[in-house]
Amino acid sequence: MTYLFDLDYIEKEDPLVVDATKFGNLSHFINHSCSPNLQVYNVFVDNVDAKMPRIALFARKNIAINEELTFDYQMNSRTPEDINTTDASTSNENGTHNRKLIPCLCQAINCRKFLMG
Repeated sequence: MTYLFDLDYIEKEDPLVVDATKFGNLSHFINHSCSPNLQVYNVFVDNVDAKMPRIALFARKNIAINEELTFDYQMNSRTPEDINTTDASTSNENGTHNRKLIPCLCQAINCRKFLMG
């Protein structure tokens, strides 16, 4: 399992990435939904460098007691050629990584059916 969070809002070609595989916080346990109740925002605390925000989650609506917290992972492939439904970990002859279509299990009315694609 990977916990990579792209900070691609500034550098589209070479985005910075937060890698929380070994370190992180409780956001590891927040699942994806195509109709989330949380929204991700960049917050700047004691810092004005646009490349180094803190990542904050804020409620998009009132959240009921015991309701699952979710946000939209917004996992999109860069190009149609990046998608490979059989293997997510190999490189193709162009040196780009193939991506696996991961079924979305959110069951939202507007579900996109896959996390990649």
